[in-house]
Amino acid sequence: MFSKLLKYIKPYKLPFCLFLVCVVLTSFSMLALGRGIGYFIDSGFSSGEQRILLKSLALLLLIVTILAFAMFGRFFIITYYGEKVIADIKTDLFNHLIGLSPEFFEKNKIGELISRITNDLAILQSTISSSVSIFLRNSLMFLGCLIILLYLDFKLTLIVFALIPVVILPLLLLGRRLREISKISQDRQADLLCVMEEHISLVKLIQAYTNEDFVKEKFKNSMRSSLIIAKLRILIRSFLTVTVVIIVFAGVAVILYQGGVKVFAGELTTGEFSSFLFYTILMAGSFAAMSEVFGNIQKAKGSTSRLFALLEEEAIIVDGTDDIASFKSIEFKNVVFSYPSRAENTINNLSFKIKPGDMIALVGSSGAGKTTIVELLQRFYDVDQGEILINDKNIKKYKLSQLRKVFALVPQDSFLFSSSVKENLLFANHNSSNKELEEAVKMAKADKFINNLPEKYDSFIGEKGIRISSGEKQRLAIARAFLRNSDVILLDEPTSNLDSQNEQYLQKVLTNDKNEKTVIIIAHRLSTVKDADHILVLDEGKIIESGTHDNLYSKDGFYKKLVDLQFNA
Repeated sequence: MFSKLLKYIKPYKLPFCLFLVCVVLTSFSMLALGRGIGYFIDSGFSSGEQRILLKSLALLLLIVTILAFAMFGRFFIITYYGEKVIADIKTDLFNHLIGLSPEFFEKNKIGELISRITNDLAILQSTISSSVSIFLRNSLMFLGCLIILLYLDFKLTLIVFALIPVVILPLLLLGRRLREISKISQDRQADLLCVMEEHISLVKLIQAYTNEDFVKEKFKNSMRSSLIIAKLRILIRSFLTVTVVIIVFAGVAVILYQGGVKVFAGELTTGEFSSFLFYTILMAGSFAAMSEVFGNIQKAKGSTSRLFALLEEEAIIVDGTDDIASFKSIEFKNVVFSYPSRAENTINNLSFKIKPGDMIALVGSSGAGKTTIVELLQRFYDVDQGEILINDKNIKKYKLSQLRKVFALVPQDSFLFSSSVKENLLFANHNSSNKELEEAVKMAKADKFINNLPEKYDSFIGEKGIRISSGEKQRLAIARAFLRNSDVILLDEPTSNLDSQNEQYLQKVLTNDKNEKTVIIIAHRLSTVKDADHILVLDEGKIIESGTHDNLYSKDGFYKKLVDLQFNA
C-alpha cells in the first residue's frame, strides 16, 4: 500500500517531513509532561516555597505550550496535505475511468462502482489524515513510556508487561472478526447505494408503472440487510471496547496497589509514583490506540488495493499512433463482431464503402446491427474479424482522438449534461464563437425554444435535461453535432422525438449539407431516409438489400415491406 501511495506523497515531501517533526515534538512533549508532573509534586509542593512552586508551574506551562503548537502543526499538515493526496488519487481515478472502453462498464454497474470508490477513498482519507498520525505518535510514546518506566522502577514495569498478553488476546480475536464484518458491511452499503441511485434515476418509469410500493419494499429489504450487518459490527466493536476497558483498568488497579506498597515502604516518592502511573496509563492508551489504528490500516490496505486495481485496469481499445490529415473514405471489409456480453454475432461478414459527401442510411428491424456499426466506427469496440478502413488504412492505426474527431454523433438517447444550454452546446467545440453557436442552433431549429427560456443560452436545463422536452433535447443534440463541424455526421434515430414539420426541416438541412458532409443516418422512420444516396438494409448483422429508395421499393423485397408497413399502418 505504501509503495503505491508513495508517488502521490512525493510531491508534498517537505510538508510531510514537517509533519514528522511535529509528531516527534508532540510525543516528547507528552512524555516530558509526566516528568513535569512528578517534579511539580516532589519539588513544588514538598518545598513549601512559592518561588519553586511557580517555577515548576512555569515548566509545565512551557511543556503544554510546545505540545499545543506541535499538535496544531501535526493536525493541519496531515489533514490538509492528506486531502491533497486524496484529491490527486480521485483525479487520476476519474481521468482513468473516462478513458476505459465501454466493455468495462458493461461488466460493472456505474452506481456500485462510484459507491465503492467513494467508500474506499473515505477509508483511505481517514487513514492518511488520522490513523497514520495516531499510529506514529503513539508508537513513539509507547517506546518512550517503556524506557522511562524501566528507569523509574524495573520490577513494577515487569508487572505492567505481564498484563499486556491479557489485553492483546481479545484484541486479536475480536479485531479479526470485526474486520471481516466491516468488509461485509461495506459491501452491503455499496449495494444499498446502487439500489438508491438506480431507482432515483428511473423515477419517471417507476411512477408511470405505479411501482412505488414495490420499489420502496425493495429498498427497505436492502436497508434491513445492511442494518443487520451494521448491528453485528457495532455489537462486536462495543464488546471489544468494554473488554479492553475492563482489562486495562483491572491492570491499573493491580499497579496502584503494588505502587502504593512501594510508596509506603519508601522505595518510591509520591511524585515518582504519580509519574509512573501517568506513564503506565499513557503507555496503555498508546498501545490501545495502536491496536485500533492497526486494524484501520489493514482495512485501508484492502481499500487501497481495490483503488489501485481500478487504476491498473487497462483499456481494451489500444490507441494508435497515426494522424488523419483529411477524410476520403470509409470501408467495412468482411467485418464480424459480437458484444462481449453476448454469444451470437451482431455483425456478420459485413462489407460496404462510403465516399465523401455520401448520405448513407442504415435501416432494418431492431437488433439488426445498425447502432453497432456507428459504435464500431468510433472504436468503442474492436472488430473480431475483418477490418474497418478510413482512407484505406485500418482505424486501429489512428490515434483515438484523431479518429473520433472525424465524427459528430447524435445518439438515439439525447444525452445532456446538468448545466446550461450553452455549456451543452460548447461541449462539441469549446472554441466556437457566438456566431457559430447561433448558426448551429438555427440549423437544428432549436433557436425558438432557446430564446423562450428564462435566461436563453444561460438557462439551466436540469438533471440530464429534465427541464426541457424530449424533442428540445434532440434538437440540442443535433445542434451540438453541427457545431462540432466534423467530416462525418452520425445520426442514430435523430427524428424519433421530432414532429413532422421539424423532421422535414432536418431532411432539407441534411440534403443541402450532404455535399459538404458525409452523413450516416439510422432511422426507423423511413420518411427521413428517402433522399439518401444509398440505403443499406440490414438483418441479423448482414446487408440483405442496398440501393436508393426508388430502386429498393421497386424490388418488392424486405425494404418495400418495411415502407408499406409504416406508411399503410
